Amino acid sequence: MLDKLEKISKSLSALAEEINGVRKEMLCSAESSAAAESSVGTLPSSLAGIGSFLELSPKMNQDLLLTTILKCATYVTGAGGGGLTIFDHQKKTLVFRSAVGPNADRLIGLEVPLEGSVNGLAFASGEVQSMTPTDRKADEITGVVYRNVLVAPLIADGEGVGTINAVNKQNGDHFTAEDMEAYKLFADLAAQVVRQQLREEMIKGMIKGDDVSMAAGLETIRCSESDALLMKIAKDIRELSKGREDLLPLFQQLTGLMVEISARYRW
Repeated sequence: MLDKLEKISKSLSALAEEINGVRKEMLCSAESSAAAESSVGTLPSSLAGIGSFLELSPKMNQDLLLTTILKCATYVTGAGGGGLTIFDHQKKTLVFRSAVGPNADRLIGLEVPLEGSVNGLAFASGEVQSMTPTDRKADEITGVVYRNVLVAPLIADGEGVGTINAVNKQNGDHFTAEDMEAYKLFADLAAQVVRQQLREEMIKGMIKGDDVSMAAGLETIRCSESDALLMKIAKDIRELSKGREDLLPLFQQLTGLMVEISARYRW
């Protein structure tokens, strides 16, 4: 019993250190965002101000957060690995965004069909699924035989945005009802992170004038009234800026004021 407790203690300590590392990296990214122009590209300064106002964070930060959530989920359920997929509305498939376990990095970018897969079943039904995998493509890619799989759908504001799964239960022949309930909780958390990520990508697409990206985002997530208003503002500024460089200083002043007010009255 003491050995088991010691092992759990070490695992939790390692997990705490990893979360600490993610937190520090996110802090460093936030502090260097002024120098790293990747979040707004070479946009006019007025549109860059809109980006700052929306607090568009680097995608890597959220991917690290999703991986940390996945590691916690697989640890709690005693799984040998796991993955997280995001629904690609244009291709109508689920795409692996994060994965942990042996050779898991090979799964990143893998497309999973909605039909004939446990991930697809969980996504379509909106219910947690636990069974033997029906799609063996992942086995071939990683060289690992997946005996059993647990999949929970990622649902944000009533919309399916992806799935989170666990594979190869280490201390049993199959995942339990308790494992399914625990994974549902992790799925609820991950869904909010994914939705925010999709929201930011959609708004950045609008700011950059990428109407295709914005349309795909609108199909994937339910747009709130505030999001719709912010996108309209960004679109109006983009249209007004075309061929009117003399207006940019005015837009810069306005968006700069918005950022200042937002920072001053943020709770």
